[in-house]
Amino acid sequence: MTRTTPELAPPLHTSVPHQHPSIPVDSKLYG
Repeated sequence: MTRTTPELAPPLHTSVPHQHPSIPVDSKLYG
């Protein structure tokens, strides 16, 4: 679990999209 696998990366980003202010879509959905 120490090493980041490509399979675990996508779900993490999808689970916490609010933590990614870099995405403009996020601002429109939450803002």
